[in-house]
Amino acid sequence: MTCYLRLQEIAAMTEGFSGADIRLMIKEALLSALMDKREAIDRQDLDKGIRMVRNRDAIRNLNWKQE
Repeated sequence: MTCYLRLQEIAAMTEGFSGADIRLMIKEALLSALMDKREAIDRQDLDKGIRMVRNRDAIRNLNWKQE
């Protein structure tokens, strides 16, 4: 699978991400491209992966206790 972004761009987009976060982001980007039957990951795919990671963190930090 080909990726058309430079590593510097990816690094800037993922500041503060852990290694596991980056792995999940790339995995989601790959799945997005494959579902669209493409052989390359583009910026939109990576953006989807980033949103997935950030939304996961938001959900994890919710306070589920009723006050």
